[in-house]
Amino acid sequence: MIDADPDAKKGQGEVTVKIASISEPQLPPELNGLPFRPAVFEGLTVTPYVKEGQGRPRVAYSLRAREMKPAPKSRGAE
Repeated sequence: MIDADPDAKKGQGEVTVKIASISEPQLPPELNGLPFRPAVFEGLTVTPYVKEGQGRPRVAYSLRAREMKPAPKSRGAE
């Protein structure tokens, strides 16, 4: 996942979502003019944990999904 905000701090503009699937998920199609591929994650869970080892411990998050699908088209796109 990517944050398209150009002012996002380095290292905070993207996250990884792990998808538990037997086969490799297919990426949604590219859309003209967008810096990312809009997607919907089915069964998305967020698990917080304490990450240690880089100075002060901090809270981090693990993102996991059951499935990834292309985002539905908006009504204005029809």
